[in-house]
Amino acid sequence: FQTLQSPPIVKKYAAFSTSHTLGSWRHDERTPKPRKRGSIRMMMNIAKYSIDGIDNMDDFDVNVNTSHDSRRAFFRTFFTTGIVLTTSVTYQPRAMAFEGGVGGLGKTKPQTGIVYANTDVTPTSSNLPLGNGGTDFSAELLTPDGTTTAFLSFYAPWPMMRSSGIESRDYSNPEAAFVQVAPLALAGKNVGAGDLPTTFFSKTLFGTAGKYGAYGTPTDIRVKKNIDPSPQPSTTIYTATFTTLTPSMIESDRKALIAVSVVGDGVFMLVAGTTAARFKKQVGVLGKAVESFSCVEAPKTGLKR
Repeated sequence: FQTLQSPPIVKKYAAFSTSHTLGSWRHDERTPKPRKRGSIRMMMNIAKYSIDGIDNMDDFDVNVNTSHDSRRAFFRTFFTTGIVLTTSVTYQPRAMAFEGGVGGLGKTKPQTGIVYANTDVTPTSSNLPLGNGGTDFSAELLTPDGTTTAFLSFYAPWPMMRSSGIESRDYSNPEAAFVQVAPLALAGKNVGAGDLPTTFFSKTLFGTAGKYGAYGTPTDIRVKKNIDPSPQPSTTIYTATFTTLTPSMIESDRKALIAVSVVGDGVFMLVAGTTAARFKKQVGVLGKAVESFSCVEAPKTGLKR
């Protein structure tokens, strides 16, 4: 593969294509009928030299007589080397490929700011009664400066993912809810949960290190505080609309609800969202998740965490 992908071979192949007219009609000694043999000779010779590992192709002969090779032998050679030949002819520098890859292969993990207060204690999720189709999740997290412990809980409508963050996702649809923690200092001075500027969300949720920015910075970001207050006294709910990129680099209009609480020097957020086209239909379950979100300072204890 490395031999065929090298620019010198591609250059020679292109030269042979120009001077010998690949696919031209040539006379076959075995029959008076002309046969289209230019392409066959070229592919078999390149496959032979490449598989043999010959780097010096100065003596490469595109007019090698292949009349003694049977039709069956040719097709066996062609199908076993077809992928290699295609790769050599369509060579492009590897740096031109998208590093994320289709399906997200190779992309970096998003930075959600999740730090558990006690790594020896597993976060809890209790299954609700049959028919509710959800889970109550709770965990103790540290603030960004590591000095304060916050007790966080919310209703997870879908299964909890086994990842480094905290995320509930519908495996069959684009709906998901996840927790994000960010320093309050990014919002400016004398700012609380109810008056966070759009620039704060752009730096955190919609930054290149966030979940929505894994394949490029989201655009058309609009964040607005909801008029209806949250059932939780220390929580404010925002609605965000934005456009993000999918793993296949296609733009996707999305809409999300964001529940925000401030504990210590940290902003704790639960983001529940889906595509803009599905939002109206799913707003009920998304709203149930963010309205259940609670994050308060955990009681101080003398026990070592």
